[in-house]
Formats: sequence, structure tokens, C-alpha cells
Amino acid sequence: MPSPIAHVAVGYVMYRLFRERLARFIPPGVREKLTRTAKRENMLYLIAAMLFSLLPDADSVPGLLFRDFGRFHNNISHSLIFCLAVSLVVGAVVQLAFRRGAFLWAGFALACCVLHVTMDFFTIGRGVKLFWPFTPDRFLPPFFLFYGVNWAEGWRSQSHFATISSEAAFLAILALFHMAAIILKRRFGPGESGDKAQNRSETQASDVTVIFDLDGLLSDTERLHRFAYQGALAAHGVVLTDEAYDEHWIRLGRGIADFIRENNLSLDPDSLRKDKAQRYRNLVKTSAVPMPGAVELLGRLRGRVRIALATSSYPDDAHAVLSALGIRSFFELVATKGDVERLKPWPDIFLFTARRMGVEPSKCVVFEDSEKGVIAAAYAGMKVIAVPNEHTRNHDFSRATKVCSSLSEVALTMILSP
Repeated sequence: MPSPIAHVAVGYVMYRLFRERLARFIPPGVREKLTRTAKRENMLYLIAAMLFSLLPDADSVPGLLFRDFGRFHNNISHSLIFCLAVSLVVGAVVQLAFRRGAFLWAGFALACCVLHVTMDFFTIGRGVKLFWPFTPDRFLPPFFLFYGVNWAEGWRSQSHFATISSEAAFLAILALFHMAAIILKRRFGPGESGDKAQNRSETQASDVTVIFDLDGLLSDTERLHRFAYQGALAAHGVVLTDEAYDEHWIRLGRGIADFIRENNLSLDPDSLRKDKAQRYRNLVKTSAVPMPGAVELLGRLRGRVRIALATSSYPDDAHAVLSALGIRSFFELVATKGDVERLKPWPDIFLFTARRMGVEPSKCVVFEDSEKGVIAAAYAGMKVIAVPNEHTRNHDFSRATKVCSSLSEVALTMILSP
């Protein structure tokens, strides 16, 4: 079997692949209790990845206790049924604890365990019990990829040296490639030519992070939200005027449950949300367009500053818009309603974004289109540039650092200047 070094390496790879997705499904209140910085939070995901990747070797514990690896190791815990059982347990625990993310975490655990079993399957040895308990037979591959550790020889066997040395060399090569990829990404950025990279280096402001709102700022989707709510309420005979929507949802930042309570309606907010969500996503597919100057500004900023998104939209809605507009690749981080408990005008989502990006709030510049967003950014201690739209032109933007009529007016000096 491969040594734990190889399995830990696989765990690290899985951590790199899954960490951003995993973070979206841990409630912010739980994150605050467990961690104080993004680095420590990421460490939790790394530990989970390595634990899941090593879990099929749990049968080595009796081998350690009784000093008989040949008898206990590489048995039923190296079966596909064991991997599936682990994933179901992980999914159930996550569902009970957080009420969301069960399928993602279950899939994460399953992938880590199956990769472990796959590596052991292609290792020189006696084979693995892939299909236990349906058959006790051990299965061998048509060819071998790894020279494994013979645990039956004990810890001090000299035969382990060649295996561990080769795996250490493999990890060193993997680390070098990883470091090279990071250096190239930081130097040239995604999709940049050498000339653009050189131009970027002349105006680099790596200590500045720009945080964008989404609806009404980058995407002309606020009207789509309004159409969707109007349609969902009209199905129950309720008329929602444009003015009522603008005041309740955009300026005050309230939701459908508040609207139902304030208007003494006998409606189920959850069923209305589901109806509205379906209507909205259908509208996004056919009618979502960027706001004037949005894509151009993102293009000018890419490579010069770090870019994040902080929106009060539900995660699925936000990612649907980003996909429809083709702008997801511009953002290093996307923070949504699922990441914080209190939404704008509370500053929580901006503070969360700064923490996850590893920057001080004072180093952030926020672009917002609404009064509640400007208030939230100001309370977070961030510089904020307001860009009103047709729904928000009458809002109070007195707390904004600067007000622009369009994203096309934004100059880099507005962002980079103290």
C-alpha cells in the first residue's frame, strides 16, 4: 500500500479543489465560533480533507495495537461500500448541524475515500476487497502504478525507504509545479498577455481590494427581481407597484416575509420565495444584461487590484447572473446571502468579504448603487463609491466617498487614491 505521505498529498489536492465550495455551506455564525481568521478556517477544510483521505486506513489502528499490520490492514475499510458509508455519515452530520451542504460534503468525503482506495488498488500487493460485503475476494489491477509499503514487515524495514523517498520526491515536484503556477498567476493574471502584465506592474496596487455589489450595479437585474415578485404576488391577487418594490426591497432592504406581515396578507413566504425564484431564473436566462460600463471597468481593474463581489442575493441567483453575463472569472471571492446572518445595511457581508480576502477594511473600496449598501460599507470602515440607477437616484448617498452617474465614469485614480 502507498505510505500516508501519498494519501495526505491527495487530501491536499482535494482541499484545493473543494475549499471555496465548502466555505459557502458553513453558516457564518458557526465559522465565527470555530475560527477567527480565514487562514484558520481554511485549515479546518485542509484537516477535513486529509482526515477523509486517510480514513480507509482506520483499520491500521488495530494493527498498531496488536503489531500485526498484515492481519488487520487493507481489509473491509478499503471497500467501496465503506467509502459510501463514510460519505452518508458525513452528509447526515452536516445536514443535522447546518441544514445545508449535505450533498457537497458527502461528495467531498466520498471522493477522498475513493481516491485512497483507488491508489491502493493500483499498488503492488495482495489486492483490495473492492466489493465487500458482496464478495470477500481481493481484486488486482491489470497493471500497477505504485510501489507500496509492506506494513507486515514492521516500521523499521529498510524496504520502506525506497517507497517513502520516491513519494517525497514526487511531493517536492508537485510543490514546485504548484509554486510556479502561483507565481505565473500573480505575475500575468488570467488571460493577460505579456504586454498587459507589464502595463499592470506599472500601476499595481496589491493592497487595494475592490468589492462590487451585483443587482443594479453590475447587472441590470433589479427590474427582473421586481418582475418576478410582481408575478408571484399577482398569482394570489396581490398588486405590487414599482414604487412599493423600490421602497421596500431596494431602499429599506426588507424581504417578502416583512411585506406579507406589513400588508396583513395570508400567504406563505416560503412558497412565494420558491415561485419568485423560478420566475427570476427564467428571466435571467433571457433578459439579464450588464449595466453600462460594468464589463469594461472589470476588465480595466483585473490584474491591478483584487476584486470581490458582495451581494444580498441568494447564492443560486447570484451565480445564475454571473454565468449569464460571463463575468464570474473576474472575482476572487463571491459573498452572498448565505454567508452572513445580517444583510445590508448591516456591514456584516463587507466585513466577511474583507476577512476572507485577508485584507483590512480600510484597504477596501466598495461600489454600491443603493442607500443601504452605502450605509453598510461606511459602517464597515470602507471607502465607498455610489453609482445610482433608475431605482435609487432619490436615495441618500451622503455617506458615500464619491457619487458617479455610471460605471463608465469611474477612473482608476478614484480607486487607487487614498
